[in-house]
Amino acid sequence: MGTVSFTVDTSGVQAALQGRADRIIQSLIRRTTAIDEALQAKITGEKLEGQVLQHRSGKLIGSVRTIPVVNTGAEIIGGVQAGGGPAYYAEYQNYGRTGPWEIKPRDPKGVLAFMIDGKMAFAKKVMHPGLKARNFMESTLEESRAGIVAALQDAVDEA
Repeated sequence: MGTVSFTVDTSGVQAALQGRADRIIQSLIRRTTAIDEALQAKITGEKLEGQVLQHRSGKLIGSVRTIPVVNTGAEIIGGVQAGGGPAYYAEYQNYGRTGPWEIKPRDPKGVLAFMIDGKMAFAKKVMHPGLKARNFMESTLEESRAGIVAALQDAVDEA
């Protein structure tokens, strides 16, 4: 039986990269921040302005924010998140929610008011049938994946 083997001396590569590691990391952090800002802009400017969901109150758009980029030493982590506070429903819109569930007014003495077929309706409670998923977060990431990979490679190449 024949054997073919070879050895690669990486000492020169390691030395070359060692001197550039800090520049590469800083470049990746800057580029990750820019990518996060671009994703936020795409989500708020496209996905939540009619492409996936219709703009109504502005609460959901106002809740979309970038996560500060963190360098753990092993990973550079960034991202975009939505929801919380008055836009608690972001998760239900993005992932959907099985129903039915009951909706009541916050004030036990109050009533719900809403429009049905152009007419005002009132009720003490209603049963919501559920929501289908209207993914606006992961779909944006998936659509942007190739550009993100290219941008990160450019950041490394520039450093």
